[in-house]
Amino acid sequence: MPYIKGNAIRGYLRCLVMRDFLERVGYKPGNLKLCHSLFSGGVLEASGETSGKLYIELRRIRDLLPPVSLLSTA
Repeated sequence: MPYIKGNAIRGYLRCLVMRDFLERVGYKPGNLKLCHSLFSGGVLEASGETSGKLYIELRRIRDLLPPVSLLSTA
């Protein structure tokens, strides 16, 4: 019996919601990590120079964009 995993549905919805939102506000993300976080849920890093800065930025974004909090990001 075929089935669709919940993560696949969440990933598809995340792409649709973020693309629609960014088109409506006319914003094109310049930061590749930010774009990856918005459209595919992010990337896990062991350490790095920008990891702390990106974490603060993502916390602020999660407060401003409910779909990001609902669909989660790393």
